[in-house]
Formats: sequence, C-alpha cells, structure tokens
Amino acid sequence: MAFIVKSAGLVTTGTTGADLFSVNSGAVAGTTILGLAGNDTVQFAGGVSTATALYVDAAGNQDVITVSGGTLSSTSIMGGAGGDVIDVKLTGFNASDLNGGDGNDTITVSGAALVASASTITLGAGADIFSGSFTSGTKLTVAAGSGADTITLGLGAMSASTVFGGGGADSITVSANGGGLLINGDSTADGGGADTIT
Repeated sequence: MAFIVKSAGLVTTGTTGADLFSVNSGAVAGTTILGLAGNDTVQFAGGVSTATALYVDAAGNQDVITVSGGTLSSTSIMGGAGGDVIDVKLTGFNASDLNGGDGNDTITVSGAALVASASTITLGAGADIFSGSFTSGTKLTVAAGSGADTITLGLGAMSASTVFGGGGADSITVSANGGGLLINGDSTADGGGADTIT
C-alpha cells in the first residue's frame, strides 16, 4: 500500500505487506512512520530542511529508506530486523539516531557539506556495510555492533567523536583531515573479534 505523508504530527502505520511511504514535504515535524512487517520503502523525496523530531521504524524484513537533502534534527530512523538499505544524503545530522537493526544492512550517510553533532549511528547485529562522509562533526558516535562489519569513513575536522568496533572481526578504514576521533576496537566486554583498523 502507498502512503503520502505531508502533514506535521501524524502517525502513519503501514500494513504487514510491502508498503511505500513517501514524504514529499519538509513541513512534517513530529511525524511518525511505522512500517510493520513487509519489505517497506520509505522515501523523503522533497527534502527535510524544515522537519524535526521525525520517528521512522521500518520494522521487520528487507526495507529501503532514502533521505535526500536538508537537515535531520532530533530524529530517529530504525531499519529493524532484516537486511535493510539506508541511504541518507544531508547537510546536517543533529541530535539524531540512525539504527540499522539486526540483519546484514547497507548504510550510507553522506552530503556535499555534511555537519554532524551529538548523533549516533548504530549498525546492529549482522555483517553490515557502513560508508560515511562528513565535513565535520562533534560528539558523533558510530557503533558497529556484533558481526563482521565493514566501516569506511571520510572525515573532516572532528571533535569528541568515537567509532566502536563491537563484536566480530570488523574492518575499519578512516581518512581524516583533523583529530578528535577515537577508534575503539573490540574487547572481551563486547564479544571480542580481530579488527583491522586502517
């Protein structure tokens, strides 16, 4: 079923089948999208430059979430269980959370001048692939979770930011123009694993 979301403060709940949620307006502050089961597609096609406090839970199965343009603030995006594809292209990622959930997810976060602050990206369980490109960031956290994950980060000036390998034999590659980033591999506290850090 197809849903068009264009008003603020609404809760839009999908079916247990394959649903399409299309957000084609930035004026959707405080809106909630619940995908339930099924291979859902969530598209923020009109930009989110004026939207804050969004909550998206695609839930189970293999979901596709795309965000194009604008800034996410005080927002939560969750892929849920299943091998999800999440592609986020922004100029700002502020006080927000992105969580792939269980499953082998592919997550990309990028933007021509992407600035992140006080935000968390959690890959969850599974062999995930994450690619991130940030112009700058403050208090950004990337947490791989369990599973043999592949993390590739291109960073500008960072401050008080951290990458956690989590359990599993992870591959972490970082290219950066400045300091302020802590890369934390595995320990017995999170399941261990032979990480490769470049």
